[in-house]
Amino acid sequence: MSAAILFNTVYIHLNTWQDNTMSSNTQAVIITLGNNDLPPEVYEEYDLSTLEDEIEDVLGDAGVLDGHEFGPEAAQIFLYGPDAEAIFRLIEPVVKAYPLCAKGSVEIRSGDRETESRIVQLP
Repeated sequence: MSAAILFNTVYIHLNTWQDNTMSSNTQAVIITLGNNDLPPEVYEEYDLSTLEDEIEDVLGDAGVLDGHEFGPEAAQIFLYGPDAEAIFRLIEPVVKAYPLCAKGSVEIRSGDRETESRIVQLP
């Protein structure tokens, strides 16, 4: 299979996934981690990829981890599904225990962008 055909197949698959999963009832959980708030050894020993793997392990069919953004001040991980509170209950033990999440926050958006979010500060 050529790269162009493979790319088009992936692109079509992603568009279909978005159409099927990003409906008007999709809710969001957004984890925000500071990039400069913790001791340097935490950033050396723990990474975003491992955290995402641990989140995906507990998330199951409750939602999807849609990726992350990494900026100079903070990193964000985006999760989507039909019930943001259920997603948070599943990931809460992970984000509270993973050292990279210390002093971070979790936004639980149980509606569309107009709905007021609940913010949980992590210890």
